[in-house]
Amino acid sequence: MDIITGESKGRKSVSHVEENIVAVHHVTLNKPTDSHYQCSWVFDYTDVTREELEIMTSRGLVIKYRNPFKNAPESELEGLDNQTFLVREILDSAPQRLDPMTKAKRAVSGLTKAQVEELLAGL
Repeated sequence: MDIITGESKGRKSVSHVEENIVAVHHVTLNKPTDSHYQCSWVFDYTDVTREELEIMTSRGLVIKYRNPFKNAPESELEGLDNQTFLVREILDSAPQRLDPMTKAKRAVSGLTKAQVEELLAGL
């Protein structure tokens, strides 16, 4: 486990799926040390039924999507009940993380050659 500093802190997670195994590499803040750590975790789904998997993932979705209900005034609570969430739409709308090089290319795409050279000279 490595302590992550500087620009590497922005990298959140990378997942790799093979058979019933999901390997996740992620950066997580440890609050007592105020340090970010690169963690590698493996989740083995062997002998897990589809029903068990759906129940487990639904728990995470409830945690993610309950904030509007938790923060709504009483007058809006009724309208936030009995919702149906289409998981396919949630997955399709999830923002795709870009690698640092793609982000940098997009950030400088509107600059002139002289501006790019000036930017690079300042690094």
